[in-house]
Amino acid sequence: MTRTFNKRPRHLAAGITALSLLCVADMAAAQSADEPATATGWSGSLGIGTVSAATYLGSPNRRTIGVPFVELAYTSESMGRFQLGQQGAAWIFPEVAGFTVGVQLAGDPGRYERKHDDLIPYGDARLEGMSDVKSSAEAGVLVGYGPVSLSVRQSLGSKGHEGLVADVGVEHGVQINDRLAMSVGVGARWADDDYMKSFFGVTEAQAQASRFDAYTAGKGINSAEASAMAEYRVKGAWYMMARVNYSQLLGDAKDSPISEENGSATGFLGVTRKFD
Repeated sequence: MTRTFNKRPRHLAAGITALSLLCVADMAAAQSADEPATATGWSGSLGIGTVSAATYLGSPNRRTIGVPFVELAYTSESMGRFQLGQQGAAWIFPEVAGFTVGVQLAGDPGRYERKHDDLIPYGDARLEGMSDVKSSAEAGVLVGYGPVSLSVRQSLGSKGHEGLVADVGVEHGVQINDRLAMSVGVGARWADDDYMKSFFGVTEAQAQASRFDAYTAGKGINSAEASAMAEYRVKGAWYMMARVNYSQLLGDAKDSPISEENGSATGFLGVTRKFD
């Protein structure tokens, strides 16, 4: 089945995090021998929209901001697919026996206790005294088979969470008619001690400076997610896109004193123009 929309799983991270809508890595569908060959060359979508999300995972507060939407890809029969989008940059190698493998450079938006400037409009005063978790780059690998995908990424540098995260997801899409396409997906995230301590732990020093009690968060599955997306062709190459992700905190993330809301929804509504 040919899909007319971008495929990607992942954890719905926050803020522009949200567009993380927008929090599992790109998935590649297996192609049977009697299906047409994958189109080569440039393709993608450019647009703008509005995203509404929690100020951080576990927060009772929300923010709504305007965001650009960019998805670009170049596909080569011999080299695979190079793509740049909301989840960063990736090189997906040519499919072998139904499997796809690739490398990824993504970004984690971090978490901020207050608004710093126009470039960081999404702090939360509830976190006063907790200090910031700086944004950071993440490098990793992608593996896909049919509708299933796995993304494993390590934070780079020492300014961010410094941890290792793994996102697994399953997504299924269907073309309803020549104008409307839809998809649904589920996923989960595992994180190591460094990631969990950064985002869900509270040190003794932070407990003295904030409203929270000291808490140690250990590695494990910290969230599960369900998502739904609809894309409607308005005219020509212009589309309306809507996506909703619901994330549920689990384990030590759910039990953290900073997690007042264990479940939160993130929504995106926008208009895009496709090209190929």
